[in-house]
Amino acid sequence: MGFRLKISKEELIKLYIGRKLSIRQIAKLKSCSFSGIKGLLRKNQIPRRNKCESLNLCPNSFTQEEIDILHGSILGDGHITRKRGPNGECQFYSGHGLKQKEYLRWKYDKLHRFIGCKIYSLFHKINEKTHETVNFITRKSPLFTDLRKKFYKTMAYQELSNEQFGRQIPDDITEWMNLNVLTVWFMDDGCKPANAICTESFSKEDNIKLAEVLKLNFDIAPIVGPKRHKNAINQFMLYFKGQERLKLIEILRPQILSMFDYKLTYKS
Repeated sequence: MGFRLKISKEELIKLYIGRKLSIRQIAKLKSCSFSGIKGLLRKNQIPRRNKCESLNLCPNSFTQEEIDILHGSILGDGHITRKRGPNGECQFYSGHGLKQKEYLRWKYDKLHRFIGCKIYSLFHKINEKTHETVNFITRKSPLFTDLRKKFYKTMAYQELSNEQFGRQIPDDITEWMNLNVLTVWFMDDGCKPANAICTESFSKEDNIKLAEVLKLNFDIAPIVGPKRHKNAINQFMLYFKGQERLKLIEILRPQILSMFDYKLTYKS
């Protein structure tokens, strides 16, 4: 039945590519079989969509809110996965402790267009104690692959080779660092009481770049200093003192989720 169907190549392109109907939808519309439409696509050399595309689950662009949340998260606790093959695409992963389950749910809801799984738990054993985290991961998309190109030093799907800092600060950060990005970044990695942001996953040079963009875009001048921990070697963070801390608190307070109000507690 498949190749005797009276559907022209032009009509098939219009239905499958133009209107983005699935093979099953076209088969139902034309009162024919799934295999018949599949055979016509093959005969007319019309490339099949992958599963993600065929289900129309991966948008081809970010909204401004989505990209702000992603930028802030990648500066903070978020991660873009490596490609799992030379032709693969990347995914965005986010995980937080149980106390921040509400926050993870907020990110999940904001990025839901790219997510195909439910929030799931993982259990980590640290110093003989078991800790639970809540997590989600997006579908694979070229959009996340492009983000990895910006923020990571390698696109290879192999492990990094002896590099302490896998992430880097993109050169165009001054263009997209806005209040929403800063807020998400601080909710991820800001310290109580607004006196530091944990940026030890970036090099000293990148910490200096972060300090410069905060000064340029918000007129806030943090100090780049060594991480204050006995096991920290060649790790640096952003520290906010005096008036700079007050400025940070003032611009974040109207923006921050109420569950993070404690991070803005300031005692003179």
